[in-house]
Amino acid sequence: VEGDTSQGKDIYFWRFAPRASTRRNLDYYQWVWGAPESIPFGDQVQDGGAVLGFSYYDLMARLKVRGADDAWNRLQEILRWYEEVEQAGGYRKYYDGSRPGTLQGGGTPGGLGLDMEFFESVLVPQVMLYGFLGFRPTGDGFAIAPQLPSRWRSLRIERIRWQGYTLAITATPNTIRIEKEGEGDEAPLIQLPPGEWSTTGRTADGERRPLTLHPVGEGRYRLEWQGLREVVLRR
Repeated sequence: VEGDTSQGKDIYFWRFAPRASTRRNLDYYQWVWGAPESIPFGDQVQDGGAVLGFSYYDLMARLKVRGADDAWNRLQEILRWYEEVEQAGGYRKYYDGSRPGTLQGGGTPGGLGLDMEFFESVLVPQVMLYGFLGFRPTGDGFAIAPQLPSRWRSLRIERIRWQGYTLAITATPNTIRIEKEGEGDEAPLIQLPPGEWSTTGRTADGERRPLTLHPVGEGRYRLEWQGLREVVLRR
């Protein structure tokens, strides 16, 4: 934004996330920390610093606006940074004063929110489930809308808990494979991307059974998966 303190590439100065604020902030500070004008831009989370968990929303926005390839490129940069952190021995050793950046946490002010009370750091890997796989639980089922980068042949995520079931979902550009553990009487309503879908099922004994998707609205189907271990949807 014209007139902001940070613009262009500098918004991603911290590599793992965009700056939490791009304009110098001397007005909105936690009351326990005074004299913000004496603290350089970037040395406080709310004034040019960054929070790792915010990258989840950045990645999800990129998926929606710029597409899967852009989001994947951004995630790769975060992974490269994280590999360096691991090699250094963790966040606190990586940001030990040998490079720009001070860590906030445990009552100590700083510019970067990574550990301690910043539990939202665990959000970043969720972009695989809620973003690239496009899994979204609903009150009566779930939606699956994969957005795979062009170089990915498939994406598989295991141990997804949904209403007492444990799911493993594998997505390719034209197929969705759902494996489940657990039994129940539920016939979930599933939301699928646009297209003509066919489906087959497989029991725990390996017997294959034809299935019919029952439309219940635009893009929504009732999935009669009782007694099945696996369901494969093809477009």
